[in-house]
Amino acid sequence: MIYETINSRISRLLLFTSLLLNLSLLSNVALAETENNKETTTDKKTESVTDKKTTSKQYNDWILQCGGEGLKEDQCYITQNISIQKSGTRSVRVVASYQGPENKPLMIFILPLGILLPAGMTFNIDDGEKNKLPIRICLPGGCKVRMILNKKLIGALKKGNQATVTFVGGKTRKQIIVEISLNGFTKAMSAL
Repeated sequence: MIYETINSRISRLLLFTSLLLNLSLLSNVALAETENNKETTTDKKTESVTDKKTTSKQYNDWILQCGGEGLKEDQCYITQNISIQKSGTRSVRVVASYQGPENKPLMIFILPLGILLPAGMTFNIDDGEKNKLPIRICLPGGCKVRMILNKKLIGALKKGNQATVTFVGGKTRKQIIVEISLNGFTKAMSAL
């Protein structure tokens, strides 16, 4: 009886925490691109309106999006999706934006489900220093890793050619290495 009450309270607390996270801007950013009624833009130099509230513009391998579900029209972020399997069913999504009252630059990685959580994720630019980051939470849309971008890191991203994200598969216990193109990052970040 006591265990049932404790389990019930823990379940309610986890559900409440999950709901709060889903309502946050980070979850809205993750959901904004998954709406079914959006068009895609193939011309990398043109801006398009993808629905009544969302605009997007492509900068080589990065896409600038403004507005969308749960976001104001002037709330923008840049994003890139990277397929990690030939079937394209598993992918990593990278989102960068300015967040909070102090407008701090932030990068969010949305990793696939089924990964080894204690291993965390490592991030590096070209052959630079590897930064180990914890996996913050896993929701149905994927596991989230958050990285605050300081001036040094933004500078390295703008000068770099490629970033690398590494995490461990849950079943295989093998490293999964995902390469993120930085082609267009500078222009996309400047457009934010």
